[in-house]
Amino acid sequence: MALRPELEHALDALAAMLPVWLEKLRVREAFWPQFDALSRQILARATTDAERVGVQRRLDAMLAAHDLRRPCLHRRDHGVDGGDGSPPRVPR
Repeated sequence: MALRPELEHALDALAAMLPVWLEKLRVREAFWPQFDALSRQILARATTDAERVGVQRRLDAMLAAHDLRRPCLHRRDHGVDGGDGSPPRVPR
């Protein structure tokens, strides 16, 4: 499905800024909150489920093109979540 020009333009602008942004980023952890805020603004302009899916696919492709993956906070191989997929246990 083709996205409306407004959404395409916003996604193109975000995609164009990513290489420079990543190059100049001093604190890598600061990327995700900023990217999420910009992504939410674009997703908020999507008016149908199909548009939201299309926007999310473009965002995912953008991240993949730069080999960006969200940090995993609860890794099974470290035993944080019990290994069975259940939510992590909070130490008391």
